[in-house]
Amino acid sequence: MAVRRTVRHQRNEGADHALGDPSDHAHRGLLGAPGYPERERFLFRYFETLRPEETNRARLDALYELYRTAPLDALPHASDFVLRYANVDPTVTRTVTSILVSRAEADGRVAFTLTGLFNAHTELGARLWELFAEEPPLLARAYIAAHAATDSVDHDAAAFSQILDLYPGFARLRTVGGIGAAIAKAIRGPPGL
Repeated sequence: MAVRRTVRHQRNEGADHALGDPSDHAHRGLLGAPGYPERERFLFRYFETLRPEETNRARLDALYELYRTAPLDALPHASDFVLRYANVDPTVTRTVTSILVSRAEADGRVAFTLTGLFNAHTELGARLWELFAEEPPLLARAYIAAHAATDSVDHDAAAFSQILDLYPGFARLRTVGGIGAAIAKAIRGPPGL
């Protein structure tokens, strides 16, 4: 076990060295280095491997920047790992969701990254109420964007129910931005029912 920790620690130190100081905007190390097309994927994997005690403000700020700037194909599909950063910023889930919703509103292809949020089998999906209690309209916007991206979101309408509990006004919204279709699809459920 000690060997495994040492290897992991060395891997993180290596990535830290490659990253440079993530808080130094003048020097982004690997994050800004040309000629490494997989760097964003590598960086997301790096941030996914950190344990809660290895997280800090500089790493979280670099992760936020990565979510803001990474190309579409580098964005992760599953985001439970962001919960490890809650000790640094308790609003990390809402912040990442806000970044992704803003990107999805500008480029609808980004919306697929929000689908994992509404999977009841993920930690994020199971904790929607707790994580978005202070900002339910953001959760509603994410839900609408995710539904616009794919038909396989919230197949049992569990997230939809949580959103209605948190944000009763969600059901009163009309077709602005396709919300009527998203609500109708969530209420109707999967085809064949």
